[in-house]
Amino acid sequence: MIRFSPPKRIQGLDQAVKDLRKIDKGIINQLRKDLRSDLNPIAREVANEVEIEPPLSGMAGDNRTAWKGVRGSVSFRPTARSKTGGGIPVVSMRLKSRGKYAGFEIAEMAGSKNLAFSKNKKQGRQFVNALKRRSDFPSYKAGRFGYGLFLKRRDEMQKLSVKVIDKFANKFNKRVRFK
Repeated sequence: MIRFSPPKRIQGLDQAVKDLRKIDKGIINQLRKDLRSDLNPIAREVANEVEIEPPLSGMAGDNRTAWKGVRGSVSFRPTARSKTGGGIPVVSMRLKSRGKYAGFEIAEMAGSKNLAFSKNKKQGRQFVNALKRRSDFPSYKAGRFGYGLFLKRRDEMQKLSVKVIDKFANKFNKRVRFK
């Protein structure tokens, strides 16, 4: 999952969401719908920019680990809480393999965890090195095929998210003020 968060930490959003739901149960669903309608086209564009051809010949075919393209989506989770006490992004973009396949996820994140638990460390390192050679971007901690494309569009998505949330807040404030 590719995430972006605003430069400042948002506090009290979960309580604000609870209070808004007391006023109108569907209000957060409307905000979620507005964010998705504005941000999903960008997520789909990012997903379409990811190479369609599998990075390695063994990832072709029709098996579970095949590379069959990528789809993008956006999620809005205003009440999510971190288990470790750190920050949780309110809006996030997800790039996933199309259909029942997992080739993109495997290629994107291979080698991001410690290879100490791998049964065949040498083969694992060879796989990761081959994927690094095939990638157009340097290996980021968050991925090597889609993450670089996301970084190019992150600022645009952040500005659009803030714009949608501000527009929603102004509309809601007018609605509550006149009742």
